[in-house]
Amino acid sequence: MVIPRVLTKSSSSSATHRELHVFSKASSKAVATVVYLRFTNINGTNQTGFLMGRAKLAPQTKHSIPRLKLLAAVLAIEPTELVTSKIDLRIYGTTFYTDIKVVLGYIYHEISHVYVYASNRVSRIRKSSIPAQ
Repeated sequence: MVIPRVLTKSSSSSATHRELHVFSKASSKAVATVVYLRFTNINGTNQTGFLMGRAKLAPQTKHSIPRLKLLAAVLAIEPTELVTSKIDLRIYGTTFYTDIKVVLGYIYHEISHVYVYASNRVSRIRKSSIPAQ
């Protein structure tokens, strides 16, 4: 038996433009990410459909909130790679969202004095995305 999974009310395969929007969030209890597909139809209307979400408990060792937010940004990369490799549609762009400027600072700037923890995570993020995303 095959059960079709419908992303939105209209077909995303006939869209003129498709892009992924990936949100990451962290707290002292958990880190999470969600991936949405947003597409523009031939008539110019936009629709959004949920593709994938992932969550993990925060590490038991006490981490600062910026470290947890950086961990959430790394967590956002993994499902994005999975979705882009498995989805049978051409994706024209990917945008990542985070709610803390410290993480954006780590990603945008090459800082030589960044801690090893942050440096490893930033290199993982940069391996699969560019700072402008």
